[in-house]
Amino acid sequence: MTPAARVVVLVRGINVGTAKQVKMTDLKAALEDVGGTGVRTYLRSGNAVMDVAAPAAGTATALAALGTAAEQALLARSGVQALVLVVTADHLRAVATANPFPDLVPTPKQLHVMFCETAPDAAALDATVGLRHGDDEMAVGDHTLYLAFRSGRSIDSPLTKVLPRTKIVATARNWSTVEALLALVDA
Repeated sequence: MTPAARVVVLVRGINVGTAKQVKMTDLKAALEDVGGTGVRTYLRSGNAVMDVAAPAAGTATALAALGTAAEQALLARSGVQALVLVVTADHLRAVATANPFPDLVPTPKQLHVMFCETAPDAAALDATVGLRHGDDEMAVGDHTLYLAFRSGRSIDSPLTKVLPRTKIVATARNWSTVEALLALVDA
């Protein structure tokens, strides 16, 4: 029997407003279609934790292939096309440990993590859009961007307005969601 590995599934842009509506039962079924077991979803915004055969989580290539398969299964089940990123439980733990903005943990809506398809380059980001915009700033991690919205809501931040210029393929979660996913991973 192949040992299981726990992974975190992050779907971008579903159930925001009225666009790209996906029932969590469809997401769960799509993830089971690609070999996920013990699938648990969190909120309606495309978060799940599941176990997969260890080889499916063994390399970045395998995780990307699992994400692509999940995208196709989700499309078949719900008719919705959405980016699906898959990270290991260990990666999620490392992201939490490496948080460069621990002062914002008590205000989790002001701290977001963007999980990126490819590793962002700090120097290129700084040259292109800048890492700091007023009180708001970003820091580069391992396939992540940490976003600190000290000025208030993320939607009003100048940082949010420049991020699309980076062309980074990613999906973001606030710190509350990161902590909830950590709890699911370790349950």
